[in-house]
Amino acid sequence: MTVHVSPTSALVSIVLLNCNRDDDTIACLQSLKQVGELNVNIILVDNGTDPNPEQIYRNQFPNVVFLRNDKNLGTPIGNNIGIRYALEHGSQYVMMLNNDTIVSKNFLWPLLDAMETNNSIGVAAGKVYFHSNPTLIWFARGVYNRFTTQVKHFGIGQHDPEMTDYVPKPNFISGCYALFRASVLKTVGVLDERFFAYMEDVDLCLRARERAGQCFSTIAVANNLKNAYLSIME
Repeated sequence: MTVHVSPTSALVSIVLLNCNRDDDTIACLQSLKQVGELNVNIILVDNGTDPNPEQIYRNQFPNVVFLRNDKNLGTPIGNNIGIRYALEHGSQYVMMLNNDTIVSKNFLWPLLDAMETNNSIGVAAGKVYFHSNPTLIWFARGVYNRFTTQVKHFGIGQHDPEMTDYVPKPNFISGCYALFRASVLKTVGVLDERFFAYMEDVDLCLRARERAGQCFSTIAVANNLKNAYLSIME
């Protein structure tokens, strides 16, 4: 399917968090070289990797912003350091991206196009597949049930053409691959640092939905813009 993306000069910052996973992070950064003509700033936050890999990244990826913590401060704090840097340096959009992912060539364009043409979309994402089996879904969309406190990834373990589960309207997307409008983050705040890992992405999406009145483009992007995807390494 051909995706027509309107050119944009909007600055998009992509935040990656690394902690003793240099091989995965380097592979992810290599795949990000496909981004092409978009105005993208990549911010790598290192959460206390030992030994300090700063010189490796500065040598191999001189255009990547490298920020470092002396120890592992957890996922929300680490990501927030990158997110705040992005907001302070004029980004219109901020993407959280797991460092154990490999992106497709057009993983960003359809998301950005959807948000540029519809101001009511505050958060967007495509599908995530298993890297070892590129037709097997890891994440398509997510639903948090307030009554049961259950969090569910819809589509996980299913092959794309066979995905037949009833899928309710999503109210969160995984922080593995999530594009946020900067104005939403400025309104609702960044990740809640009371979490150390997990659920901080759900919390942020719920706040974006309730306090900023922003909708999600996960359905449109996941179903109709099929080349907006990436794979996650197991």
